[in-house]
Amino acid sequence: MPSSEVRFISPLTMATVGTAIPFKKRHRNKAGYSRWNNKRPSVRGVAMNPVDHPNGGGEGKSKGNHPKSRTGILSKGYKTNRSKIKNK
Repeated sequence: MPSSEVRFISPLTMATVGTAIPFKKRHRNKAGYSRWNNKRPSVRGVAMNPVDHPNGGGEGKSKGNHPKSRTGILSKGYKTNRSKIKNK
């Protein structure tokens, strides 16, 4: 045992000596382990082309313009409460 504890076990019983690694702490060193668990890779929208995602396009890692839907309405980060805007 890791704690140098000594245990006496009957020779009639079966036992395993060692420590168990929790399932969530296991190291997965290749993408196949995730694929075996039916988890497909996720791709960021910024890395896609403009036809594939509203955030896609641009040269390199540029953020680009504000993302819009296909009809031209802003899709992220715009103010939705019109009453506060009118009072100003």
